[in-house]
Amino acid sequence: KATNAGAGACGPGLKKKELIRNGDFEAGGVDPDGWIMGTNRSAVYLSQGGKAGDRCVTLAGPAVEVTLSQTNIVLIPGEKYRLSAYLNTEKYSSLTNAKVTISNQGKSWKAFLEAGAGAPGWNLHETIFTAEPSVSGRYGLTVNGVYFTGTIGVDGVSVVPLSGRVFPEEAGVKIAVKIRG
Repeated sequence: KATNAGAGACGPGLKKKELIRNGDFEAGGVDPDGWIMGTNRSAVYLSQGGKAGDRCVTLAGPAVEVTLSQTNIVLIPGEKYRLSAYLNTEKYSSLTNAKVTISNQGKSWKAFLEAGAGAPGWNLHETIFTAEPSVSGRYGLTVNGVYFTGTIGVDGVSVVPLSGRVFPEEAGVKIAVKIRG
């Protein structure tokens, strides 16, 4: 679902219920804090003119694939979440859509947002999903474009639990951590 409504979904840093670090991309130098650049690092950069604040990330083509990701996101299997992001695909051209994807590391389940080419300006995309179990107990978020020219603007990336519970312990899930000396 895409709309032109509303202001940014994230504020500076991490909000109480927000599970994405620096989803508004306001923190960072050359690279945004908390995010991992794909192998084509020169195609991902912070730029001015974001929707949720002063800065956003731009993925630039022409490229076979450009990715920006965040790992080790903790979700509670069976809980519902809202995934949202502002995308600007006005200058994007590809046979495939630009995507924002949540995946459970180690399995094939995914929840995602898609934006087609040529949508003018910043558009809010959002979906509600139920987290499936993950082998590692962690999840990842990836923003990507495949076989494209032009640019994909990304801002206000957000994952928020709808129940209000943030950590697995709050749902009665126990996490064992083994520390090696």
